[in-house]
Amino acid sequence: MSAEQSVLPVVLAGGAGKRLWPLSRASRPKQFLSLNGELSSFQQTLLRLKQVPLFLPPIIVTNMAHRFLAAEQAREVGVTPSQVILEPVSRNTLPAICVACLAVFGEGQDPLVHVVASDHVVGDLTQYERAVRRAIDVAGTRDLVTLGIAPEEPATGFGYICGDEQVADGVFRVARFVEKPDVEHARALMAQPGTLWNSGMFVFSANALLAECARLAPEVLAVCRTAVDGARKETDFVWLEDSAFAESPDISIDYAILEKTDRALVVVATFPWRDLGSWRSIRAACPQDAAGNGTVGPVSLQETVNSLVVSRTLRVCVTGLQDVAVIAEEDVIYVGPLDREACREPGAETGAETKRKPMGDESGGVCSDAGMDEPKGRE
Repeated sequence: MSAEQSVLPVVLAGGAGKRLWPLSRASRPKQFLSLNGELSSFQQTLLRLKQVPLFLPPIIVTNMAHRFLAAEQAREVGVTPSQVILEPVSRNTLPAICVACLAVFGEGQDPLVHVVASDHVVGDLTQYERAVRRAIDVAGTRDLVTLGIAPEEPATGFGYICGDEQVADGVFRVARFVEKPDVEHARALMAQPGTLWNSGMFVFSANALLAECARLAPEVLAVCRTAVDGARKETDFVWLEDSAFAESPDISIDYAILEKTDRALVVVATFPWRDLGSWRSIRAACPQDAAGNGTVGPVSLQETVNSLVVSRTLRVCVTGLQDVAVIAEEDVIYVGPLDREACREPGAETGAETKRKPMGDESGGVCSDAGMDEPKGRE
């Protein structure tokens, strides 16, 4: 297939904002926050796609509650999407990708699709474009191609790809996917040749994805087709049919398709890449001082090492700490280990209100973590 063929980007921006509290909130999830510069990672993603000539105007898939936020941020960077598809509820990556492919395939088209997350930071545009063009070369009409990143450390917040036979220069058949291993397993994977981080970026034809969905996840395809067929189209938005989409299983493309298919290929990509899904990854994406600290806002540090300190309000002073995350918002201050993968708002799971307790209250105390949920998997 010609590397000059136009490609339709699909930008996944439907995250519910449950991770990285209190920085990320349900009303303004992390993809719409300016975490490592003036622009949000969603805006950085749109600009990156805009700068590559082979990409068509993107499809954006986001939650209906964030439609105006997504539209406004796209307008601010001069991007006019081809469609903004609105999910009534979040249902993970496979349903989001499936409805995007159905939307264009139903119009009699079968474009090559490039799926990207909106909460990733990508450096070196030239290397990024080179990797995408390589994926286009090998995707054809049947294969599902993912971009893999050489691991820099035994990270536990990413999935891993184990490559098998080489089918072309820098391209391998996928042997297996490993979802978020523990540290020891991650170290063992890194010692094996052909192991890569799973970037969550894909290239395939719309029909190839839908065909594998019909074979491996027919229940997802069925409800997504009903949701698209019953969608309400307006000038700026496509509203999926609520009740149908809500019946979709909450499942990722990795679990439902890529771990089972025999059509997965991986292109070894060499561009810098970060998934802004943990305090440590945000610190790594921020400009750092000589002690490895990443800061945002009015912050002063003394004898502090390898930490992330963010303030949207008052000046925050940190002294004598190491490997911590300090997040100061207008209504709350969070302090915790840098390696804690996720923090959820107290009471968020039950909808209970978190009440302030007076100084010295024995039922929880000033520093109690009562009501704080344990970290769970990626959302």
